[in-house]
Amino acid sequence: AIRIEGVANLQATRAVVSVPIIGIVKRDLEDSPVRITAYIEDVDALAQAGADIIAIDGTDRPRPVPVETLLARIHHHWQLVNNALE
Repeated sequence: AIRIEGVANLQATRAVVSVPIIGIVKRDLEDSPVRITAYIEDVDALAQAGADIIAIDGTDRPRPVPVETLLARIHHHWQLVNNALE
């Protein structure tokens, strides 16, 4: 697997490799020390770009979206993929 930061980078990489891709979006937030995949929109964009795995900051630091909410959204995308394969 390879780790790719950013949706555009992930899309470009997905077009030329077949190995699993771990996708992340890094942001510098003013109100949170969390940098990695902090928003639902990031999860959605990474999933749509073809990430096989979506990495998030799993710490208990203050964040704009709770970890549980991000994980639920990741699981939602995983279910869509599994349903499409059936």
